Amino acid sequence: MNPQALITRTTQGRFAFVVAVGLILAGLLSLSACGGSGSSSMAAPAPATGTAVTISGTLSGTAAAPQFNQQPIQAAGATLTLNGKPATASRLQPGVSLVGKGLRTSQGITLQSADLRTELKGLITAISPGAATFTVLDTVVTVNALTRLEQELADHSSTSLAFADLAVGDFVSVFGTPQTGGGILATRVEREAAGEIENPELRGVVSSLDATAKTFLLGTRLVSYGSATVVGTLAEGARVEVEGSLSGTTFTATRVRVEDGMEHGEEGELEVSGALSNLDATAKTFTLQTFKVDYSAAMVEGTLAEGAMVEAEGALSATDPTVLVATKVEVRFPNMGNGASDQKAEGPISALSSAGLTLTVGSTVFWTDAQTLILLHDASIRFDQLVLGDRVEVRALSTRTNASGQPYASRIERKASGG
Repeated sequence: MNPQALITRTTQGRFAFVVAVGLILAGLLSLSACGGSGSSSMAAPAPATGTAVTISGTLSGTAAAPQFNQQPIQAAGATLTLNGKPATASRLQPGVSLVGKGLRTSQGITLQSADLRTELKGLITAISPGAATFTVLDTVVTVNALTRLEQELADHSSTSLAFADLAVGDFVSVFGTPQTGGGILATRVEREAAGEIENPELRGVVSSLDATAKTFLLGTRLVSYGSATVVGTLAEGARVEVEGSLSGTTFTATRVRVEDGMEHGEEGELEVSGALSNLDATAKTFTLQTFKVDYSAAMVEGTLAEGAMVEAEGALSATDPTVLVATKVEVRFPNMGNGASDQKAEGPISALSSAGLTLTVGSTVFWTDAQTLILLHDASIRFDQLVLGDRVEVRALSTRTNASGQPYASRIERKASGG
């Protein structure tokens, strides 16, 4: 073959190769743009769709599968904070209080952002085992059978506690619901690991703001913020989270954060959960979290009662952003009883007495009453739904006995098969 012919064939071959590569690339781009049958990794992810929803209340479910109002929570990609500071999804634990925004779909709620909020952080200064209360920063914290009591470990995992495990001098973080007349009904209490004591914190609504003296009240607690870093704009009626130290009757703040009012969203639906207070059956209203709930046109499931744990759905009033006009209210737990416990038993039920309302686990017979909380899958069940062989976890109070000297079961959790 002569040199000229070789050059021509080589040139033509290179041209054909370039054209072939170009056609292949064009085809791949076409498939990607048209949603063809090409590799799924080439396709852009579809934007999340659903109903915009604002949530305010307490998480339930389990540590591995948190829920809000019985809906699974998906937090991948969400912006999470704890009292305004960056947090990870591992902090989404049962009993944690939060406000957030997201999308509600048939698969649950996909969070876009949420702020987890403790009501108190500080040292326990007093404990009343009989009343199931303890005091932090001169605030009385009440524990009931729904309260999660947890010990934080050095690796940030946790194990469960009984009320009797708490002691004066323990540093705790308290999540919960403010109660009428003061005090907190705790939904989760985390006792900090040894050596990890933080600055005390408290939350509340600003009143008697004195910009000259640099003071305000949170309930009856005087807060001095003259040397504090203030995040946001202080105003009468603002909800704030305060960090600092207690000296006598004055809380000296080092940091004051004005909460952003996320729970008062301007669009979409609103879901709220917690223990209700200020029930007015005539006006058909009650207080839940930071809202006054108007349930006059709502579908109500269960019997409303002061202190009952409820879930409410609806939208904000067009004329008052502090009023939730409910379309549905569900009573989740009408009776939560006293949460004090000093012993724990786990295993199969070996004996049941429907007449005496007793059950035997291991070698111990426990007695119950109408205030005993009996749970299955985070829902309340009746004593007569327990059967021999059920595996249960019992929290009991040995100092409260019946005529037979048997300890009182304040909480019984029936485990799922294989659990």
